[in-house]
Amino acid sequence: MKEILHMDEIIKKLTVTLHELVDKAGHIYSGLDPCFVGYSITDSFTVLVGFVAIGIPLSLQVISRATEKYKSDHLIRYLSSWKWVTPKRIYWASIFYFILALTFKSLLPSNVQDCGSLDIQPYAWGLIIVFLVLVALLGLWYGHLFSQAGKSPKEIYDALKK
Repeated sequence: MKEILHMDEIIKKLTVTLHELVDKAGHIYSGLDPCFVGYSITDSFTVLVGFVAIGIPLSLQVISRATEKYKSDHLIRYLSSWKWVTPKRIYWASIFYFILALTFKSLLPSNVQDCGSLDIQPYAWGLIIVFLVLVALLGLWYGHLFSQAGKSPKEIYDALKK
């Protein structure tokens, strides 16, 4: 009987904790100011343009060195790509984000006091999520690029055999 009573207490505590968590998540969700997101768009553009402006030339440099050395299309794709993330996909995902962000910014009112009454919070959260995913993928792609640039030809050959 004590075990059943103990399990009931655990389930009640878990239920209370989950309700509090959902309540806090609701407050975070509804507390987002769409105007703040709109004003932060130019900063996000700067970050993405910087990442892409550094990453694409770096990728081309790694590719050109590999092309001169090995003359292998498969090797070039291996060096410049991380799983399904390629320079071309990064470029198009960035363009998609820019269009999405500019569309969002055009939906914002010119009067700051009207921002609280807008019902575009889901769009603002979507924009934030797209930006964070894009930055995370860029970071992972950079990690792949830098790790490949430092490998010896034997290590690259062994990785290609897998």
